[in-house]
Amino acid sequence: KDLVEYPGCGGELVKRELDDPDIIRVRLKEYTKRTLPIVKFMRNTGIVIHEIDGDGSISDVWERIEKKLEI
Repeated sequence: KDLVEYPGCGGELVKRELDDPDIIRVRLKEYTKRTLPIVKFMRNTGIVIHEIDGDGSISDVWERIEKKLEI
Protein backbone atom coordinates (compact mmCIF):
# COMPACT_ATOMS: atom_id res chain seq x y z
CA LYS A 1 0.00 0.00 0.00
CA ASP A 2 1.28 3.44 -0.89
CA LEU A 3 0.67 6.12 1.72
CA VAL A 4 0.48 9.75 0.66
CA GLU A 5 -0.72 12.83 2.46
CA TYR A 6 -4.28 13.76 1.57
CA PRO A 7 -4.49 17.53 1.12
CA GLY A 8 -8.17 17.71 2.16
CA CYS A 9 -7.58 16.86 5.82
CA GLY A 10 -3.84 16.32 6.24
CA GLY A 11 -4.37 12.63 7.00
CA GLU A 12 -2.83 9.71 5.19
CA LEU A 13 -4.45 8.37 2.04
CA VAL A 14 -4.08 4.65 1.45
CA LYS A 15 -3.90 3.50 -2.17
CA ARG A 16 -5.71 0.17 -2.47
CA GLU A 17 -4.99 -2.51 -5.07
CA LEU A 18 -8.49 -1.87 -6.45
CA ASP A 19 -7.42 1.70 -7.30
CA ASP A 20 -4.97 0.46 -9.93
CA PRO A 21 -5.93 1.70 -13.44
CA ASP A 22 -5.62 -1.80 -14.95
CA ILE A 23 -7.98 -3.25 -12.35
CA ILE A 24 -10.43 -0.39 -12.87
CA ARG A 25 -10.41 -1.09 -16.63
CA VAL A 26 -11.26 -4.76 -16.00
CA ARG A 27 -14.05 -3.83 -13.59
CA LEU A 28 -15.55 -1.36 -16.07
CA LYS A 29 -15.36 -3.97 -18.84
CA GLU A 30 -17.14 -6.50 -16.59
CA TYR A 31 -19.80 -3.92 -15.70
CA THR A 32 -20.40 -3.20 -19.39
CA LYS A 33 -20.55 -6.90 -20.23
CA ARG A 34 -22.56 -8.26 -17.28
CA THR A 35 -24.44 -5.53 -15.43
CA LEU A 36 -25.41 -3.02 -18.10
CA PRO A 37 -27.40 -5.56 -20.16
CA ILE A 38 -29.46 -6.42 -17.05
CA VAL A 39 -30.17 -2.74 -16.39
CA LYS A 40 -31.22 -2.25 -20.02
CA PHE A 41 -33.46 -5.33 -19.87
CA MET A 42 -35.13 -4.12 -16.67
CA ARG A 43 -35.76 -0.66 -18.13
CA ASN A 44 -37.20 -2.17 -21.33
CA THR A 45 -39.61 -4.30 -19.30
CA GLY A 46 -40.85 -1.33 -17.28
CA ILE A 47 -38.99 -1.98 -14.03
CA VAL A 48 -38.14 1.33 -12.38
CA ILE A 49 -34.46 1.85 -11.72
CA HIS A 50 -33.45 4.79 -9.57
CA GLU A 51 -30.09 6.40 -10.19
CA ILE A 52 -28.39 7.89 -7.14
CA ASP A 53 -25.32 10.14 -7.11
CA GLY A 54 -22.88 8.26 -4.87
CA ASP A 55 -20.49 11.19 -4.36
CA GLY A 56 -20.32 12.73 -0.92
CA SER A 57 -20.59 11.51 2.63
CA ILE A 58 -22.51 8.39 3.58
CA SER A 59 -25.23 10.50 5.16
CA ASP A 60 -25.53 12.67 2.01
CA VAL A 61 -25.90 9.61 -0.21
CA TRP A 62 -28.38 8.00 2.21
CA GLU A 63 -30.44 11.20 2.17
CA ARG A 64 -30.59 11.04 -1.63
CA ILE A 65 -31.71 7.41 -1.46
CA GLU A 66 -34.46 8.26 1.03
CA LYS A 67 -35.68 11.15 -1.14
CA LYS A 68 -35.72 9.01 -4.25
CA LEU A 69 -37.59 6.18 -2.52
CA GLU A 70 -39.81 8.62 -0.63
CA ILE A 71 -39.10 7.02 2.77
